[in-house]
Amino acid sequence: MLKKHYRAGQICRIMFIFLFLVTFTAGMSLSGADSARAQTAFTDEILPDYLSETINSDSHNYKTSTVLPDIYRNRDYELIWVDDEGLSTLGEKLYSLLSDADKRGLVVDDYNLNEINGIWFSLSRQNFQEASPDRIAEMELKLTDGFLRMMGDLALGQLESENLERREFSAEHKQHLRGVLERIISSGEFYPALQELQPSHQYYWQLKEELAERIETGEQADVIKSFKLNLERWRWLPQDLGDRFIIANQPSFTLEVFEDDRRILDMKTVVGETNRETPDISSRITHLVLSPRWYLPNSIAVSDHLPKIQEDLEYLEEKQFRIYREEEDRFVEVDPKEIDWQEKNQDNFPYYIWQEAGPQNALGRVNFRFPNEHQINLHDTPDRHLFDESYRAYSSGCIRMEKPLELTHYLLEEKNDWDEERVQKKINEREETLVNLPDPIDIHLTYFTVKPDYEDGSLNYYGDIYSRNENLEQALEFD
Repeated sequence: MLKKHYRAGQICRIMFIFLFLVTFTAGMSLSGADSARAQTAFTDEILPDYLSETINSDSHNYKTSTVLPDIYRNRDYELIWVDDEGLSTLGEKLYSLLSDADKRGLVVDDYNLNEINGIWFSLSRQNFQEASPDRIAEMELKLTDGFLRMMGDLALGQLESENLERREFSAEHKQHLRGVLERIISSGEFYPALQELQPSHQYYWQLKEELAERIETGEQADVIKSFKLNLERWRWLPQDLGDRFIIANQPSFTLEVFEDDRRILDMKTVVGETNRETPDISSRITHLVLSPRWYLPNSIAVSDHLPKIQEDLEYLEEKQFRIYREEEDRFVEVDPKEIDWQEKNQDNFPYYIWQEAGPQNALGRVNFRFPNEHQINLHDTPDRHLFDESYRAYSSGCIRMEKPLELTHYLLEEKNDWDEERVQKKINEREETLVNLPDPIDIHLTYFTVKPDYEDGSLNYYGDIYSRNENLEQALEFD
């Protein structure tokens, strides 16, 4: 099906050029000043009137109908893609861009190419001035609609990442796209706008270029689909990832730190198990905690640890867990021997479990905090042996790091009073210590199943550990 889309785009382009020749050589009977006046009147007076009538009616059905009226009203209904010769130079560039949607990780059929070609088929035996103005106005609007939708899809993705529903244009995004269009009209070029709109990271551009090459060579459809899925996920990220940032990618079980487009650190990770998936998040690490206590979420306390406590009360001492209860807006420690653990369950557990800092602490020596609704953190772990395994989806959702102290020293290198010696001293003291970062760092938790290698650009393929690809593929309607 993907090959069919691409070949259909090639065939449509050839037919389109042929139809231009047929259409406008048929109009050779008009010549000289009369022909020029007729063409000018047609494009400057007749077509704008039809365009205004069409765009302000309730009968048209364009996916960007909330944006189109303002664009043309601000231009006094001057056409953008059509001139006296048919398609303008800019219109031809747009047609070529829409035809190559597949090579950008999109689907040609989403951008009105079939409808545009259908209009020209119906006009193929007419003089341009004798053609139906409403049909030409329709083609103009189809081109603008296709342009706006493609630019929006390249900038933000075709779908909302949270629910995989088709993305709607926000007021801010509409304004941005209008500005992009005006710059393209002014410059006559698409390339700068395409560069500006799409993700800036080298991994995205390497993957997109590889996709175009694979389509040209007739790569298998499943491989092409996997590229498109991952390009869509890149577009869900902020366009600006930050001057320095972290990418923690779940399928590859890796974490990378970038500064000025250079990779500063990379390490292995352990991520959420399949029934406790690590979510996609973009946030900022604002502080870290040395020798952290672990304040167990209620769900983890009840499901993972309550059965073990009920089996053997010494489990609490072994794990250095302490029990607290909230009384009058303060936490009061409770003697675990005074609790009837056998009667406790998910609906009857009014306690908080804290784990003291130390070798047994699940957060290890350091915990990195960033705002998010899922209570996800990056942290050290005492279970170092897990980094020797190739499959590492074992956590309760948070990300365990192979080299937490290297990241700690990197983030604190501009904070002169926190050198490596002082960091280690605080860890040895086992006293929970919060340290605000002098320069917070952006962090992006991602789900890329195809990703270029930083060193040589070769592609690495990873397992779909959370089985997310199928739903995304169905929502994008590749078939």
